[in-house]
Amino acid sequence: MNCRTSDRKPVRLVVIRATAVAATLLLASCAGSSTTQPESESTGIAAMTTTIAASTPTTSLTTALTTTPEIATTTTTSSTTVAPPPVCVPTPELTTPSGRGVTLRAEGLSGPSPAILVIHGYTGTPAGIERVADLTAPGEANGIAVAYPHGTPTDVGGLAWDTGARVFANSGVDDVAALDEMLTEIEATGCVDLDRVVITGESNGGGMTLAALCDSRLAGRFRSAVMVIPAIDDGVLEGCGDDVDRATPLIAVVGRLDRTAPFDGGNGLLPQLDWFERIATSRGCAGVDAGVAITPFADRYVASECGACTELIAVADGPHTWPGSPEGNGDLVAGTFDLNRRIVEDLLAPEPGCLGTR
Repeated sequence: MNCRTSDRKPVRLVVIRATAVAATLLLASCAGSSTTQPESESTGIAAMTTTIAASTPTTSLTTALTTTPEIATTTTTSSTTVAPPPVCVPTPELTTPSGRGVTLRAEGLSGPSPAILVIHGYTGTPAGIERVADLTAPGEANGIAVAYPHGTPTDVGGLAWDTGARVFANSGVDDVAALDEMLTEIEATGCVDLDRVVITGESNGGGMTLAALCDSRLAGRFRSAVMVIPAIDDGVLEGCGDDVDRATPLIAVVGRLDRTAPFDGGNGLLPQLDWFERIATSRGCAGVDAGVAITPFADRYVASECGACTELIAVADGPHTWPGSPEGNGDLVAGTFDLNRRIVEDLLAPEPGCLGTR
């Protein structure tokens, strides 16, 4: 980072030499007339000279002034240096010390900006989720950086994350540590303000979003968390326990037409409302209210008496793909729920809240 060095004004020293004043006063006393001070001396000194001459006997005045030490006044000017914000250096492909990659879209940004961390699903890729979620364009239009982390290879192709799930996930990988490293690399570009980062992910990436909130290394690091068509089983919840972050808004967006992570459970995964109610309890909520329609195609379930927004939005025309995107996974029709608008609007608001009210 560069720092500005403020100009400092020179220190002025005004020295009054008592012996010179004494000589002036003695001459004035002997001649019976006043003496005019040179223009270079201060008017304060002239006034002091006249007062002393009028009130002090000459014999004692000579002794007093010749033994008076020099009087010095010092004028100083203090300054405060303020470091400028770091300059954004867009770096599309970053690599962490452990060798993990993260794709960063930050073109056109001039300094630390809000950001969205988008985590791909099982057998997915950063390029794939960037295309399907379609968050890069609205991010650029609103001064938001968008980052796409790289998972690790699966046995069936593509990449995945270790969420603790027994299906649709990798295992034996510390992906929380990997995300922590990625955030450090992202911050080093000067393009991202880590106090304004939304973490979101699709399917296995939705499970990874929850795993991040359940680990003390990342808990509290995000402005909000958005789980999209998440793949959640008991293994994911076992990694949470009561350690789930209670202060970060948590939003789940699920599809009623989803056949991979079914709304009512299946394929080894929990029903969406089941795991949501259990997480709400872990977050200290009192319970989950009955669903209320917020659009003709979306119902909203809200956990009550929580420390932060805890909601699940069920999209009636939503299959297993990113809601509202122009291109669905495997040619699925994405449905009508405009998730991206709500994520962007909430990120740009003064305080994070619920997506269902945006």
